[in-house]
This record gives sequence, structure tokens and C-alpha cells, in this order.
Amino acid sequence: SEICFLPKLQELYLNSNRLEGSIPIEIGNLTSLGWLILYDNQLSGSIPSTIGNLKNLAVIRAGGNKNLEGPLPLELGNCTSLVLLGLAETSISGSLPSTIGNLKKLQTIAIYTALLSGEIPPEIGNCTNLQGIYLYENSLSGSIPSHLGNLKNLQNLFLWQNALVGTIPHELGKCTNLVVVDISMNSLTGSIPESLGNLRNLQEL
Repeated sequence: SEICFLPKLQELYLNSNRLEGSIPIEIGNLTSLGWLILYDNQLSGSIPSTIGNLKNLAVIRAGGNKNLEGPLPLELGNCTSLVLLGLAETSISGSLPSTIGNLKKLQTIAIYTALLSGEIPPEIGNCTNLQGIYLYENSLSGSIPSHLGNLKNLQNLFLWQNALVGTIPHELGKCTNLVVVDISMNSLTGSIPESLGNLRNLQEL
């Protein structure tokens, strides 16, 4: 935890090692931190709520830590500089917090092959810079939120192999930069909306 008393530290790269243990709660002291790169280790425990103190944090990559668990802290929504949130191939569980809608600069959210459940919060539609949503291989339920139609920069939407129900929202046709939409292996019903015909850049559906 002593590493967390470096107030000028801007980038922390510890990826691709055999590090064990939890992320220390003192990480909230690294208020200059912009890049937190911890992927492909053997970290365990939950993401501490003190991460919400990191207002300059742009990139979190902690995927590939199979024993990293627990829900995403609500305080993550305070990391308003966040551009990339990468927690794939972990045991992160629970719902996506509604505070994710505070992340106006977020471009990529990648929490696939994890244990997420519950509904996709409509507040995700506030993240208008999102280009990639990778939430496949989870247990997400409920319907695909119509608020995704606000995401005019969205290029890749990967929601396959969840427990999503309901119809495909016609608002998805407003995301005219979409290249790939993969919502297979769910329990969607109804018809394919005609508005998808507006997706002139679409290559895979």
C-alpha cells in the first residue's frame, strides 16, 4: 500500500505479472494518476470505492484477473476523466451502476466474460462519446435501453450471450456509425425494426 503515497504518480503499469492480493484502498491517494494498468495478474478482492477520488484517471485496465470480484463501486462515476474502462475476464458481479452516466468522456467499456447481472442502466445513454460497448458473456437482464440511441459515436455493440429480453429498440437506428451489432444468444422478441436500415456503416448484425 506504500506505493499509494506517491502524489505525483501519473502512470502505474503492473500488468502481465503474477501479482496477488487486493487493490489497496489507499489507491485513492494517487490523485495525479491517469493510467492504472493491472491486467493479467492474479489480483483478488473488490475494486475499492476510494477509486472515485481519482479525478484524472483516464484508463483502467484490470482484465484477466479472474478473482477480482464484487460490484463496481458507485464512486466510479466520480472518475469523470475516464476514457477506457476495461475489466474483462474477471468475476466482477452485480449491476452496472447508474453513476456510469457521469462518465461523459468514456469511449470504451469492456466488461465481458464476467458476472454482471441486472439491467443495463438507461444512464449509459449519457456517455455520448462511447464508441465500443463490450458486455458480452454476462447475465445481464431486462431490455436493451432505448437510450442507446443517444450514442451517435457508437461503432461496436457487443451484448451477445446474456439474458436480455424484449424488443430491439428502434432508437438503435439513430446510431449511424455502428459497424457491428451482436446481440445474439439472448431472449429477444418481436421484429427487427425498420430503423436499422439507417445504419449505412453496418457490416455485421
